Amino acid sequence: MFIILFFYYLIYHYYQFINYKTAEMNKPPSFIYAWVTQKILIVCSLLFLAGCEKANIPNNGEDSPGTEIQNGRKVKVNITTIDDLTDLKQVCTRISYCVFSNNGKLYSIRHQSITDKDFGSPTLTIEDGQYHLVIIAHNGLGNISVESEEKIKFKDNKITDTFACSTNIDVESDKTISVELERIVANIRVTIPDPMPKEVKQMEFYYTGGSSTYSSLSGYGSVNSRQTEYRNVTDDMIGKNSEFNIYTFPRDENGEVKLTIKALDKDKSTVKSIQYEDVPISKNTCIIINSTLFKGDNTGGGNDDNINVKPDIHIPINSSNITDITNCY
Repeated sequence: MFIILFFYYLIYHYYQFINYKTAEMNKPPSFIYAWVTQKILIVCSLLFLAGCEKANIPNNGEDSPGTEIQNGRKVKVNITTIDDLTDLKQVCTRISYCVFSNNGKLYSIRHQSITDKDFGSPTLTIEDGQYHLVIIAHNGLGNISVESEEKIKFKDNKITDTFACSTNIDVESDKTISVELERIVANIRVTIPDPMPKEVKQMEFYYTGGSSTYSSLSGYGSVNSRQTEYRNVTDDMIGKNSEFNIYTFPRDENGEVKLTIKALDKDKSTVKSIQYEDVPISKNTCIIINSTLFKGDNTGGGNDDNINVKPDIHIPINSSNITDITNCY
């Protein structure tokens, strides 16, 4: 009854407005009807478009808990190990649980931080059906964002030590599943045995050939990225040897990156630079470069004999890798 009365109320005021505009604009009623109707249709179209716009399921916000389903089966996830380590908090500070439908669309996403009580063992709510579960564990400053199964991105495109698991699940009842994550990044560790000059205020690492975007379908990087990382040089580093860690997603089983290292002064001018061609990278591998950056007049290519590759079961988290800014573009 209320809706009917409201409808008649709108019609009454519509005709009142028509009469008012007819007198004000000195136009025939047919013109006024067309003019007013056009305005109403424009407003209704805008309201319709705004109402039809869906919430952004891929989570891009650092503080958002994600998009979860409220009704469905209870699926408890237990992360058993990461590369034979039993304490999950030793290697990651954030975990995201991405559930994709069979058509590849993101069904739900759940984010956890290291302070959560059920860190590494959440209970997800999922309706009956078949799904693709992707779990990403990392040390970034914010949650991941998901464009698709092939484009999983990280806050500010910054890559840290990262682990993942991809598995298909069939949900018909409440269940518990156990998963094991594996390291999906290559770690490039640059060691400089020579004393750090006092005029150096920042280190720049520019490298191409890797990826800052991850594909859960291939298990490798999905974009050919140009990555630049900066590390601040503090006073206590002057006159001592140093070590820097950078990460990337290999784009295939046996990838290569081209790496340029620069030592910058307070004005961002280059003090020293060195370049390494065809640095081999692969998942769960640490590439150690014993750089001769500060030896002699080094402004050209590096010595490939100083590059060593080793499988690395546990790469300790370096706090500088978490706080410094990475620019990938």
